[in-house]
Amino acid sequence: MGFYNTSGTLVTVAVDSIAISGLNAYLIPETGLQTFQLPLNPQATEVLITFYMGTQMHTLALTYQVETQVVSKDCGALAYLNDLQLTTTTFAQVTISNPRLTTNGGINVKIRME
Repeated sequence: MGFYNTSGTLVTVAVDSIAISGLNAYLIPETGLQTFQLPLNPQATEVLITFYMGTQMHTLALTYQVETQVVSKDCGALAYLNDLQLTTTTFAQVTISNPRLTTNGGINVKIRME
């Protein structure tokens, strides 16, 4: 994910903490965020992410599909997360730029800050 301004440039945003549904703890960034990765549960198909930013709170709800592929009987199976879609948000604008989630696939979700 990444935070962008209205002209499409990455910006650093002060985020106090992040809550993710299914995770019984808050993620607390050490510095402001520009681009970041958040954990998703491959045994679920939806997530609600809450960003606490000073006196403001923003939410982002996403759905995704889980595709399991067997690599080999020795290595087992891998879970791939596909078809990422925005359900609801309180941010001004959110764009899904890549619906397939990978660790090195670039920015999947662009959050526009105004």
